[in-house]
Amino acid sequence: MHAPKRVRGLIVRNDDVYEDQYGPKYAPLERFWEKPTEKGKAELAEAVSDA
Repeated sequence: MHAPKRVRGLIVRNDDVYEDQYGPKYAPLERFWEKPTEKGKAELAEAVSDA
């Protein structure tokens, strides 16, 4: 964030999102897929981390 020119690339992981593996932690995401709302968008934003 402080030195963007030093970034050579990004590694983006999304390796545990398979429909047959959904659990309680994906409930906000499933609700948002079914009915996108501003409240749902806020819930998802809270769940996102850069770690």
